[in-house]
Amino acid sequence: MTATPKSTDDASTAAEEQPTVGLLVEELDPVQAERIRRAPLPTKQTLRRRRFLPVQAGKFVVTNLRILDIVIREKLAGH
Repeated sequence: MTATPKSTDDASTAAEEQPTVGLLVEELDPVQAERIRRAPLPTKQTLRRRRFLPVQAGKFVVTNLRILDIVIREKLAGH
């Protein structure tokens, strides 16, 4: 396997070539980090409601009925 030589015009350092995939939002933008830090945490009741499967099933059904309603109205309006 032959290594290709780096261009001498390239003034970027190895740190600049690293992708920012591993960085957290807090490391990229201090203003955003402060907003995240000050945001209120959800209460136990909120977390319970978010995880409660009957509520999630109800939201799923309502969302799908809304989408179905939009699709039906668009199909009827197309005639």
